[in-house]
Amino acid sequence: MTMTRVFYDKNAGLCAGVKRTIRGAVKAVDEKTNVTTFGELVHNPIVTQNLKNLGINFIHRKEELKNGQYVVVRAHGIPPQDEIYLKEKNIEYIDLTCPRVKIIHNKIDHYRELGYKIIIVGYAGHAEAKGHLGHAGKNGIVVSSTGEVKNLRLGDRALIIAQTTISEKLFNDVIKALGNKIKNAEVANSICPFVINRLKWIQKYSKMAEASVIIGGYNSSNTKQLYEEAKKYSRAFWIAYPEELEIALLKSFKTVALTAGASTPDFTIQKVVNIFRKNNFSVTAVK
Repeated sequence: MTMTRVFYDKNAGLCAGVKRTIRGAVKAVDEKTNVTTFGELVHNPIVTQNLKNLGINFIHRKEELKNGQYVVVRAHGIPPQDEIYLKEKNIEYIDLTCPRVKIIHNKIDHYRELGYKIIIVGYAGHAEAKGHLGHAGKNGIVVSSTGEVKNLRLGDRALIIAQTTISEKLFNDVIKALGNKIKNAEVANSICPFVINRLKWIQKYSKMAEASVIIGGYNSSNTKQLYEEAKKYSRAFWIAYPEELEIALLKSFKTVALTAGASTPDFTIQKVVNIFRKNNFSVTAVK
């Protein structure tokens, strides 16, 4: 019987912004009490559970905050209204927003003050997009697909900017759909390079492989992008936990491509790799 070959993305794992946020949260637990964050610090269930085990509390509404809690602002950032709330209530906090997201906030603030319409290409319910929309205020709108462009009234000037975890295809398609709707459009491709590179990797290797395995949380935007791209070219499997690997089924393929979302820890990827090896798959790391 031919051994199944697994090619895994050598550079997959936590992006720099997520690493920074997790390190900051762990440090906060060592130095503070009642450490709390709005929602999940990052979109990965294993990371979330590990942080809960350390004693970090997770809330979903700022009204749930109590005196004495120390708030960790997560990688996706928060709307400025929430930060004002923390200050008004004298709640101590540390801002661990991804630096790339912060750059977007600053750019949105600048163009909002100039009176520009702010078009955020992203997903309206996503935590990062909510933060961007908060900075844009009444000038902001989130566009998730080209179909939403048709009936938009945008005025003469607009900034078109991207949620960091969307695909370049979506961003470019929306820009094309906007066409001549805006006389003066400033375009800022703010998609994270790490996300772009993971997508390019799976585009290349899912075409070469008979199947692909994508590791990441089921609420992770960039992991979803990887999965959607992989299934265009081969059979695709999306798992959040190593234990979800369908080893018997995967053995029916000659080649498998393996990568992960930007909030998937290295130890999770390594555990998946080890499971493959223990089950006699040939595993090779490739860039």
